Amino acid sequence: MERDNEYSVLTGMVDACASGAGGVVLISGPAASGKTALLHRLAAYAATVDAQVLSAAAAAGESEMPLGVFEQLLLDANLSAPPNPADPRPAEDGVKSVLPRLVRILLSRARKQPLVVVVDDVHHADRGSLDGVLYLIRRLESGGVLVVLTQSTSHLGDRPGLRAELPHRPDFRLLRLAMLTPCGVARMAAAAIPERRARPDAAELYRLSGGNPFSSGRCWTRRWTAGPAAPPGTPTARR
Repeated sequence: MERDNEYSVLTGMVDACASGAGGVVLISGPAASGKTALLHRLAAYAATVDAQVLSAAAAAGESEMPLGVFEQLLLDANLSAPPNPADPRPAEDGVKSVLPRLVRILLSRARKQPLVVVVDDVHHADRGSLDGVLYLIRRLESGGVLVVLTQSTSHLGDRPGLRAELPHRPDFRLLRLAMLTPCGVARMAAAAIPERRARPDAAELYRLSGGNPFSSGRCWTRRWTAGPAAPPGTPTARR
């Protein structure tokens, strides 16, 4: 709901990727504004144009794990290229030395099939993986790769290098998500709550959810789908 414009931009960039172009998208929005749900829709669409999606989700508890995000991407591609454990250099230098090899692995995959690389909550990514994502982005001219990142607006200052570099790229798009409007809340409620049940007031739903799509899709369903059926003749919300 209320994400049609953003979804249209994403599908257009997937189509361009399938035609051999490169690109990068940053989806920014408050927590629980629907960023991850939009990624799921994107992945489903990418499959329809025979593009491979490699996904990773960064987490605050793993932000110190070297190349944790990149490891997820490689595992998603059924690939493996760990750093050499016998490398005597300091850990940070060892990570930097292996990044070109990891990126080459991804780019080689893109030569066989359009590739969509997705990193959810990139603000929690470990430093090595973030460097790797930027290293990959700088080499998108080879084509066939779309990089899609999400970032919470409450963490905009956590990765200044990312926000400083991306806007200067001609293939970059920034998508800003807001919470649902009262109209969007009403539409989601109409889709989530069976017509045989009494529909709660849209203003009440908005007050309870604050426009949070997660609450719209989960909490309301639990609360109102289990309630009493609407009396005969009760009007239902129009879809």
